[in-house]
Amino acid sequence: MLWLGYVGSKVFQRMKLPSVTGFLLVGVLLGPQISNVLNQGVLDRLSFIEPLALSVITFIIGEKLHFKRLAKLGARSLFLSMTEIALLHLLTRIILLLNAYLFIKCFVFGQLRDGSGLPHYLEGVTFSL
Repeated sequence: MLWLGYVGSKVFQRMKLPSVTGFLLVGVLLGPQISNVLNQGVLDRLSFIEPLALSVITFIIGEKLHFKRLAKLGARSLFLSMTEIALLHLLTRIILLLNAYLFIKCFVFGQLRDGSGLPHYLEGVTFSL
């Protein structure tokens, strides 16, 4: 198991990807969701290793973290995130307003015509204008 994790990390290093990715991929492949080599019973018995493994992984990630590059990417990431949030908010508002407009239009014109402007789930409800 450790050997496979090591090999996976080296393969990903050769592909210019973080070695942590190799550890994670091997863990997923050996876990109960895919091959069940490490079934739930084995994982329960090995649970004491989890804090140590997480410590090693965070150490490896921290070793690769460059604050100058992170600061440079931070402003760009913040701009992209805020733009995405604003566009999704605007799109949601437009869809909700359009739905409200269409509902009111169908309701009013249906009531004026013959009272059939209600959606099927409101057919039994009586309205008085």
